[in-house]
Amino acid sequence: MMRALRIFGRSFVQFYDELFLLVGINLVWAIGSFIVAVALLFALRWPLVMVMGANAAAILTTWPVTLFPFMGLLMLAPNPLTAGVFFVTRRIALEKRVYFHYFWAGIKRYWVRSWVLLATGIVGYLVLLANLRFYMGMTSFWKSLSVLWLYALIIWSCMQLYTIPLLLEQRDKSPVLIVRNAFLLTMSDPIFTIPLVLLIVILVLIGALLPFILLCFLACLVSLICNAALVERLRLIGTEPAIDEEEELL
Repeated sequence: MMRALRIFGRSFVQFYDELFLLVGINLVWAIGSFIVAVALLFALRWPLVMVMGANAAAILTTWPVTLFPFMGLLMLAPNPLTAGVFFVTRRIALEKRVYFHYFWAGIKRYWVRSWVLLATGIVGYLVLLANLRFYMGMTSFWKSLSVLWLYALIIWSCMQLYTIPLLLEQRDKSPVLIVRNAFLLTMSDPIFTIPLVLLIVILVLIGALLPFILLCFLACLVSLICNAALVERLRLIGTEPAIDEEEELL
């Protein structure tokens, strides 16, 4: 718990050190994510109807109500804009120099892989939600199994803390390997991961209630926390995060 709080506090300090740059990047991210969020809400309407039923899907896809919370979720969801933000804040977490053009470089480098990873995450959520709804509709013993799917949903959500940082860190960008490593990182130290995820959830809720914070600060701050978390975990197991030579020449 204390390690999570230390990462959380250090990220605020690092964000303040690069305040003007990160606010500018966050604003660009917010404008692009507004478009992405609206498109995804409409695209996911029918899958959500099949998984959760028409009434639940209607609530979740009423975009004036859910748009800002959904944009908050996009901070941890792999997509080109978010990958660009993470690319910048990873360098800050590693105490490297940063410039605005790193944001565009991250988008260009990871736009395909980030969409693949996003599709993987969405499929995972749809499968888990479908199984949770199915077993909750059963009776007796079978209904109790819904608890297992709820736990799986929580674990899958916690894994999102590491997915984009792992995409940037690993030489092998395979989605299967990224998901596996995110699972191992989550389960090997839940006392670190779960409090950090809860703190991020609180930040996202604040951003949903106060759009100014979401537009100007939140994406960069959350990505900085996620990158710092991976750096912390890697260093604890004796592995030093690396910056490739091509990135240093950007």
